[in-house]
Amino acid sequence: MNDVNSAIKFHERHLELATDGEVPSEENVAAKELIKVYKKVAGTKEGANDHEEAVRYYQKCLEAARLAQEKRSEGMACYRLGGGNNIMGEAFRAILFLQKF
Repeated sequence: MNDVNSAIKFHERHLELATDGEVPSEENVAAKELIKVYKKVAGTKEGANDHEEAVRYYQKCLEAARLAQEKRSEGMACYRLGGGNNIMGEAFRAILFLQKF
C-alpha cells in the first residue's frame, strides 16, 4: 500500500503544479493517472469491506474523471458510488449516483 500512497502523492502534486502553471495537457495527464490509482485503492478497500473508505476513493476517482473528461471512468465511479452508498444504508445518495451512471 505504501507504493500506492506514494503514487497518489506524486500524481496529486503533479496535478497541483499543472493547475498552478495553467498547463491543461498536464492537468489531463495527472488526472488520468489519479483515476487509475484511486480506482485501485477503492477496489482494495471495497474487497476488504471497508465501504466508507472505498466510497471516499471512488469520490476522488469521480472528481479526477470529471477533470480529465473521461466519461467511461466517470460512469464507473458513479456506479461504484451508488453500490457503496447502498451497502452503507444511504439509499437516497445511492440513487443519485446510479442515475448518473
